[in-house]
Amino acid sequence: MRIDQSDYLDFQSLQDSKQSASFLLAESTAMQASIALAEVLAEALEETLEGLSLELSQVMKKIADSNKKQSALFNGVEKLLQQLDEKQRGFIEQIAKQLLSFKDGEKILQQIPQLSLDTGELIFLLATLQGMTSLALSERLKIKKFLMSLLAEEDIELALIAASQGMTIDTSRLKAYRQLYQHAVRGEKALSHGFKLLQEHKDRRRTIQLLIRALSEPLVSHEQLDMTKLVTTIDDLRRLWLFLAFTEHCAYLSRTLNLANDTVAEISIELLEQVWIYSEALAQLIIKLPLTTLQRLTFLCKWREIMVVMSEACYRDPEQKEHILEVMLQLIEQWNDEYAV
Repeated sequence: MRIDQSDYLDFQSLQDSKQSASFLLAESTAMQASIALAEVLAEALEETLEGLSLELSQVMKKIADSNKKQSALFNGVEKLLQQLDEKQRGFIEQIAKQLLSFKDGEKILQQIPQLSLDTGELIFLLATLQGMTSLALSERLKIKKFLMSLLAEEDIELALIAASQGMTIDTSRLKAYRQLYQHAVRGEKALSHGFKLLQEHKDRRRTIQLLIRALSEPLVSHEQLDMTKLVTTIDDLRRLWLFLAFTEHCAYLSRTLNLANDTVAEISIELLEQVWIYSEALAQLIIKLPLTTLQRLTFLCKWREIMVVMSEACYRDPEQKEHILEVMLQLIEQWNDEYAV
């Protein structure tokens, strides 16, 4: 077969054209891959930046919330200062005037460990000092800075309210108060469980007063709380506070029958928590106690006497008191018949 030069050149040109097209195709594919990779990287970078922005905004919100809380607490401290009784306020002001003689914020703060004040009292003192215009502004700012650091501590609100009521509490007791406070906020079985939590406290009634004050007049608004549950909890704590006035009567009955000191008080609170009770359920409350058959009847009669004199405010409502006393009487009559007394 004959191939002339012109045909040969055309063939060669065709080969070059194919190679050029293949190169362009490869180059185009590589470019598309680069563009796709760039888009993926751009999206990843955008997501990363969005994540960082979200984290930053969350951090900024926490800082803002913290500053807002500290500011509210600072205002609350000033309010509590005005509410202190004359003796407390005079004590704080006397120490403040003595410290003013140093005329230097750092020197004043160095004296603090020697004062033996609890955290709440210390905050009242610092708030008083930073409000005294006879001390230079620069020195007052040093004191305020330290004051704000104390206001950032956990449970400081409880410490402040306790101090305003003349209650001195150490770190261990403050933890116990926090447990009581958190339980009260949750509003779960406020009477019975609250009574058990209070068993380790020497002055139960004052402790309840502290909790009621902290819940009903918080220094910082607790917007996230269920207000209906909070109101119910405060009401239960008030009932418990009133009930504690009758605990000595309960303790006397416990001792008479050789029961643990708080036995009658605990079973009484358990009864008060019942919305409705039948004689069978009441009988079970008594049967679980380590008493003989005749002792149960004696116990029930004496227990009813306590429930009769107990204030109506300890009950949910007047109808509950009437119902409980009626069921107790029914059970007394039933056991009298059974035991042929």
